Amino acid sequence: MNLKIKYRLWIEIDSKPLIGSGGLKLLQLIDKHKSIKAASKEIGVSYAFAWRYIKKLENVLNTPLVKRWRGGKEHGGAELTELGREIIKIMNSLNQEISDIINKYEDKLKTILKYNEL
Repeated sequence: MNLKIKYRLWIEIDSKPLIGSGGLKLLQLIDKHKSIKAASKEIGVSYAFAWRYIKKLENVLNTPLVKRWRGGKEHGGAELTELGREIIKIMNSLNQEISDIINKYEDKLKTILKYNEL
C-alpha cells in the first residue's frame, strides 16, 4: 500500500504569502553558489524573476536577506545575510518536524487500513 500524506508549507505576513518551498530553494541555492544568477539558473527561473522575488521579500521584511555586489563575471556575487540563513534553518527544521509527524501518522493509517483489510 502506497499511502502518503501531503502538505505544503509557507510563511504568510498579514495573510499574504511571503516564502514557501520555491523561495526556500532559491535562498538555499544562493547560499550554495554565492550567486543569484547561478541559483536562478539551477532552480529554472529567470535572473529577473529571482531578483524581483528577493527584493519583494526584503521590502516586506524591511531588511536585507541577500548581500549583493557588482563586479562583472569574475568579481560579482551574492551571499545571504544572517537573517537569510536563519530563515533557511527555521524552515528546514519545521519541514523536518512536520515530516516526522506525517511519517508517524502514515504508519498509524497503514496499520489501521491493513487491519481493516483482514
